[in-house]
Amino acid sequence: MALDAVIGLFTVMTACQWRSTPAVSLSAPVRVIVLEGSCLVLPCSFSPVLTAEKMEVRLTRTPTSYFMMLRTTVFSTHRGDAIHPDFRERTSLSGNISSGDCSINIGRIRKEDQNTYELQIREQGQRSWAVGAKINVSITGTPEPPEVTDPGPVKEGQRVVLNCSVKLSCPSERPRLLWKWERGDQGGSTVHGDTELQHDPGELPVMWTSLSFTVPKHTNPRVRCEVEYTKNRRSSFTREILVHFPPKDVTIQVFTVSVRVGGNALLSCSCKADPPVIGYQWSTVQSGETVILPKRTPTIRIYNVTRDTRVQCTATNRLGRATSSLTALNVQYTPVILSNSSCDWDGTLLSCSCAVDSNPRPAVTWSVNGTHLPEGYNTSFSYFNHILVATLSGIADAPLAVECYAINSLGNDSHILFEAHDGHLIWTLIPSACAVLFLLLLSLLLICYCCCWTNRQRCVMTYRPPAIHPESLGIYQERMPLYINCSEVTHIYTNGSYQLIYQNCTPLFVRSKQMHKRQRRGARRQREQPERPIPITTDSDTAIYVEVI
Repeated sequence: MALDAVIGLFTVMTACQWRSTPAVSLSAPVRVIVLEGSCLVLPCSFSPVLTAEKMEVRLTRTPTSYFMMLRTTVFSTHRGDAIHPDFRERTSLSGNISSGDCSINIGRIRKEDQNTYELQIREQGQRSWAVGAKINVSITGTPEPPEVTDPGPVKEGQRVVLNCSVKLSCPSERPRLLWKWERGDQGGSTVHGDTELQHDPGELPVMWTSLSFTVPKHTNPRVRCEVEYTKNRRSSFTREILVHFPPKDVTIQVFTVSVRVGGNALLSCSCKADPPVIGYQWSTVQSGETVILPKRTPTIRIYNVTRDTRVQCTATNRLGRATSSLTALNVQYTPVILSNSSCDWDGTLLSCSCAVDSNPRPAVTWSVNGTHLPEGYNTSFSYFNHILVATLSGIADAPLAVECYAINSLGNDSHILFEAHDGHLIWTLIPSACAVLFLLLLSLLLICYCCCWTNRQRCVMTYRPPAIHPESLGIYQERMPLYINCSEVTHIYTNGSYQLIYQNCTPLFVRSKQMHKRQRRGARRQREQPERPIPITTDSDTAIYVEVI
């Protein structure tokens, strides 16, 4: 009975004692990364702080969880605890116990210091370390990269603020933070931002810097935050800003390489957009008329294609829409020689130009005066936007007929560019006509001269002036001779009278006033009398026979 009373009294006293002592909580990081050769401040805080001045702190190292008895004391505020020789002179209390800070500093961190540590606190006078927190310490030769906040998707033109932070395992050795633009409006530049230090209880202090900018258009900005420690040890982190934007760079891809007039073509619409496109709209333009197609898919097939068919695509997302440019199809057709094809001749140089609308590219040949190009003529060609322009030039003394021929795999066309016009023919024929007229006039003059000369010769042969035939002879010629080709002169006698007569002449009938002897006497008598006109009819023709001697 007395024993039960003692046990009950002990229980009540113990409960009262625990009820009067408030519970203590310890705060410390779970994992710490330390740069080799630097220092380490293990953050530690506890609450409440009403009895802080009576609290004791201890840091132990546990190689493995299976050998709890091998626990090594690294640091302790209890004077009775033995400190391991490897940590003696390297550990110290960096926090203020009275304010609830139980942080412990370890200097000259070595690779061998990597292990799991446990922070423990207890109230003075207690025999056990009831409250503790384990911390995993990792040693590295390169610094940990900083952390850069992610603003998430932003819009073009939006103001963005980025924060770059790094945890300080050794606050006495602060690194340097800086920004570097990798892509954006300030690509390649470096920004040194102002740094600040943030210290939360039970956590490593954090040093951070900020960068603010406006999101540019047509690109996703990319910026790098770099941290630099002593001995030129660096680390960095790159953040690419995801920019949400309405559709842009809308293009149409034609899968049908070539299509003939009246055929069909398969098309696809693509663009850049974030968020993704939720709908497409297709339209065609033919002969200046726009037709909206019913399909709303990214690919479409159109029919009854013409030479002037143009296609357009509009893409839409929740931020907006964008439309592609009018896209022409590769429609193939026969060559057509355009009306602006022509020739020009300035009297010496013949220049021609033949413009052909054709797809595929045509072959153009020339015909001059119905034949191939004369020697010395030059040709050249240029092809752009399905229009081939062929030129021809050469020296021509006269306007020549020029014809242009165009042919491709689908057909051909030809056109006479230049013909010899009437005006040109007149000017061409005038010199020839003048020459012909001159020759005709010259021929007429020669003919007239010859005729005159011939007539004069005839007159000489057929007519003799009276002086040749003395009046006393009474001989004269009345009619034309039968032959006029008399050549030589000889002496002949006619009735005892001497006379000059042409050889090879036929007998001529001449009128003669000669008389017989018995008539002469009467004639003498009549001379003495005044002469009277004698009619010609009374005269008689006398035949004279010519004898060539």
